Amino acid sequence: MRYLVELSDEVKRFIAKLDSSIVIRLAKKLKELEKRPSSIGKPIGRNYRELKILKFRIYYRVTMGEIVVDKILYDGRILVPKAGDKKTQKKDINSLP
Repeated sequence: MRYLVELSDEVKRFIAKLDSSIVIRLAKKLKELEKRPSSIGKPIGRNYRELKILKFRIYYRVTMGEIVVDKILYDGRILVPKAGDKKTQKKDINSLP
């Protein structure tokens, strides 16, 4: 079964600010996610899964035939300072819809 990947508005705005080489890598991983969402990311609380690509953490949930990407965080200092690292993961998860 192939899943449809749905990006939240926040994720779309975040991706629009990224360098095209990073966007290409994210797109490849999201294509992979369409085929097997439950085997790629790591399960975390509240029915969410987490996928790390480079220094980005992608938080998504799998619903009936659909993957909803709710948040992408950068765990460096350029885009979102001190967000998305292991120390803030619980706070980040709690901020998901």
